[in-house]
Amino acid sequence: MTALRRFIAAIAAGLTAATMAARPGQAIDYQPGDWIPFPPGTNVAMGYYEFSTHSQYNSTITGTAKSNTDLYSNIGLARYIYYNEIFGHPFDLDVIQPFGSLTDGKIDG
Repeated sequence: MTALRRFIAAIAAGLTAATMAARPGQAIDYQPGDWIPFPPGTNVAMGYYEFSTHSQYNSTITGTAKSNTDLYSNIGLARYIYYNEIFGHPFDLDVIQPFGSLTDGKIDG
């Protein structure tokens, strides 16, 4: 084995080891139609909404503030998807518009 081949093999082995040592993958739940396109000409309108409250703020510099700390979030998403074909290949136009509010935000009063 030549020096160049040994060098390339060492780089490949190092990259493989680094890839295997990386943190594990995380699963994502897909919605119907995200991978299998609907028939051409299909229009889909969807809405998502989430409300949450928070009573503490964690800062890596100053620590966690729990006293008199609040945040209310009302977040929504409007999503429109249009499915079609171009040159025999399916595609979709996906438009997402976020909206909402973050209210009563206080950190340590």
